[in-house]
Amino acid sequence: MELRHGNFAINLPDDWEDRTTLLLVAPSRAAGRPTKNPIVEGGPAVSINFLIDDHEPRETLSAQATQLQTLDCGFATLSEGPFTVPLGPAWHQVQRLQMDGRWVRQLVVACKVGPLTLVASAAAIDERFDHTQAELTKILQSMHRAETARGVER
Repeated sequence: MELRHGNFAINLPDDWEDRTTLLLVAPSRAAGRPTKNPIVEGGPAVSINFLIDDHEPRETLSAQATQLQTLDCGFATLSEGPFTVPLGPAWHQVQRLQMDGRWVRQLVVACKVGPLTLVASAAAIDERFDHTQAELTKILQSMHRAETARGVER
């Protein structure tokens, strides 16, 4: 199934549910918090955030990792490196942290899309991550600009 949001699209397995959430929040007086991906009933989940960010994708993920290290969640970056998506140059990290008493691993990808930085997280509980990592990687690698009736918008 292809899910579209404006000029963005992602391919998901047909048996996944679309639980798209639009969250509007007033400006916070505190610094922005990195996204911790909610995992419902231990199943994998993907979340996507769009940031107005002048930094390179690697710098964005490094800053978010630094923020997560300050939380009491056992955070660790397990690996990182370049990531290939049709949207453009991207950087990824595989992270491990504890959420609601459960260990979670997440593949987090940052990519510049014009003036925005797209940060996508694909997560699963730690004991299931190895079994879902290939599928989660494929999902994040499918992020691309959506075609319109007039052709591809750029």
